[in-house]
Amino acid sequence: VRAVHQAFVDSGSQAVRTATLCTRIDQDPSGFELLQEAVAIAASTRVAEIWLSIGPAGPRRGPIEGLLDVARLPVDKLLLETFVDPDECVQATRLLSATGIPVIASLVARPDGRLLDGRAYPTRALREAGAAILGINCGADAMSALACFEASHDGGPWFVAPAFGPRFAEVLAALVPVCAYVGGCCGVGPAELERAWPR
Repeated sequence: VRAVHQAFVDSGSQAVRTATLCTRIDQDPSGFELLQEAVAIAASTRVAEIWLSIGPAGPRRGPIEGLLDVARLPVDKLLLETFVDPDECVQATRLLSATGIPVIASLVARPDGRLLDGRAYPTRALREAGAAILGINCGADAMSALACFEASHDGGPWFVAPAFGPRFAEVLAALVPVCAYVGGCCGVGPAELERAWPR
């Protein structure tokens, strides 16, 4: 894991997402040690920022107050990523905003800019819940992100991490002018980012 993180840093990444997407300490408190180890591994790369990756609970969702323990971790941002249920994302954002660590709330969207269940991106609800940064990840088309931004009438900052596709470099080029944070999701490694962003 450290080698992968280091490869991203060496390719120019300014932030590293911990490899903890599926570790939910609200469901299994014993996972906190894994989070600590993941943060330590990311920190060993001397990257500018460490983002703690937190994925959705999905159908197993229950009380989430146990997530507050992440406030004990030395991270720069909390990344709620790959959420498909906007209500779950808003709930987690509201809870975790109380930690004082900036929260990035990122959902999966369709090419038309709406969420997978057809609802509009919950810009206002996420901002009111305390989201510092709004985001979209997964999906290989920039149009979903651009459509969301346009419909939201929100000035950002925005985070976008598209999945790899045949037009990945073109997708990133379209997103860079409107997003404060741009990266990659499924299938995107250091080599793909370097080809998209030659230094």
